[in-house]
Amino acid sequence: MNGNSIPVTFEDIYKLLVQFSNQIEEVRKTSYNLTLNLSYSLPDPWNQFIDFFDLGGYYHHRCQGYVECLRITYAYSQRSIEIWIHELVNPAASNFMNAMQLMNDIKEIPEFQGSAQLSNLEHQMNDFQKTAMMILQYSNNLDSMFLRGC
Repeated sequence: MNGNSIPVTFEDIYKLLVQFSNQIEEVRKTSYNLTLNLSYSLPDPWNQFIDFFDLGGYYHHRCQGYVECLRITYAYSQRSIEIWIHELVNPAASNFMNAMQLMNDIKEIPEFQGSAQLSNLEHQMNDFQKTAMMILQYSNNLDSMFLRGC
């Protein structure tokens, strides 16, 4: 593997991670506003969405911090990148996917039906998913490079 190709790739990944952090914050703000509109007890799908999304956010922020360390130290070893992919990117992706799978159930919550905020959340989640897929594509490309022994 060319030593210069990873830092350039990680610059691109870092930009996506920062964009993703901003998208996470927007989804959290909208989720908070939607939660304010709910009755006393929160529906299970909504609680599950929030739990999965928050856990995904936790792994994402660790993921972004790890990339910041790699960029500063230039420690682009195979092992450090494998840790980043398998212990940070993949758990974040798994939790975010679980959250996104709950969107159909969330649309059925009576307090949310016809809500402009829910429509906004759906739009945010679509943009969010596009960025997530780009990050996953980068990480999968790096992972496959190491599997090929480059």
